[in-house]
Formats: sequence, C-alpha cells, structure tokens
Amino acid sequence: MAVLAAAVCPPPVRADLSLLHLESLRLRAPVVYVGTVTSLRRIGGLEDLSRDTQGRMEAAVEITTMLRAPAATPPPESAPVRFDSRAPDPEGDGFYTLAAGESVLVFADTFEAAYPREMLHGAPAALADQVKELRDFVASMDAATMGLHGLTTATRLSEVQLYDRALAAMKSPGRPPHGRPGTKLQSLGRRLFGAPPPANPGRQKSKRPFERLEGPLRGNLGSLAR
Repeated sequence: MAVLAAAVCPPPVRADLSLLHLESLRLRAPVVYVGTVTSLRRIGGLEDLSRDTQGRMEAAVEITTMLRAPAATPPPESAPVRFDSRAPDPEGDGFYTLAAGESVLVFADTFEAAYPREMLHGAPAALADQVKELRDFVASMDAATMGLHGLTTATRLSEVQLYDRALAAMKSPGRPPHGRPGTKLQSLGRRLFGAPPPANPGRQKSKRPFERLEGPLRGNLGSLAR
C-alpha cells in the first residue's frame, strides 16, 4: 500500500536551483565580478521555448569590479555570460530573465562564453539587497552549517569579505573597471586640491591650497633672514 501511495502522489515542485547552491560552489569559482548587462542575444532554442526571448541566451557584461580572477589571466573589460531563459514566464529551475542595464554578480569558471556557476542580478539596489542577505547568511553560519556548506572559519571570512567588496562596488556606480586601487582616492584628491604639480614645475604655480600658503611664508622667512 505504501508503494501505491507513493506512486499516485504528485511529484514535488522543484525549488529554485540557485537556492540549492552551497557556498562551497561560489567559493571555488575562480572568476567573480560585478558588472552591467549591456546587450542580450539569442543563440539557440530549447524544447518548447521558441520565442525571441526564450531559449539559450547570451549576455554581454561590462565588468565594473573584479573580485576574484586567476593571477596569470589579465581580466577583460567585458565578458559573455550564457544562460537559459523562458521569459516572459518567471525565473526558476535554472532559468533567468535578464535585461540590458541590470547589474550582475557573476561566479564563473572562465571569462569565455559559458554558463556561470551562479549569477545574481537585478536593479542595482535590488542586487545589493540580495548580496547583503547572502553576506549576512554566510556571516551567521554556525559550525554545523559551515560544515554543510564546505566552509572553514578562514574561508567563511574570505567569502564575507568578498561580499563586502561587492557591496562597496555596487554603492560606487562610477567606479572604473576592475576597481583599480587608489583611483577613487586620486580622483577625490584632484577635486579637493587640484591637479598634482608637474615633475619639473619651473615657474608654474601649484593650485593646491597648502602651497598657496607656503609661498608667502617662505617670502617672509627670506626677508627676515636678510
């Protein structure tokens, strides 16, 4: 009777595959970046999915901040990301619905055209909410949950730091590609103090406020010396 009951029971509804991904899957991704979808194209069909917005799709993603990359591989300015879509039907079961202009957080094995390990996407604020929720979940893991997700104390910390960097990038939409260190501070310095002096300034005067004060002080000291 138990076998008969099992046979007539309806199959369980499949959960969203992205919710089933363990953190170890994201941890092992050699390529992780934040980017913006610039264009979409259909590259092939899937069974019962024949519309222009359905089937095998490819998104061109402009990389705005590189979070993880192989040391020997120069990160590109953009990368193609493949995914399956059944739009306008909702996402789930491994299907995505992307739009040009959306922000993405991509966990991938390569910069080449391929399906990512996982991809979070949405409007910048919505994506930041998703990443914050994921970051807080990882940060709050107890020992048993860490074991389930294949994390140690050190790797959990590294993932939390990665999500912190992703959130910082999402709050800085004007950040240059790959988040080059020092660029933001240099830009702030130029706005506050003007351009830095040339290597051989000659008779050129600096625009920096503290150098405008330094000139009269040096003159006064010279007159006192005479």
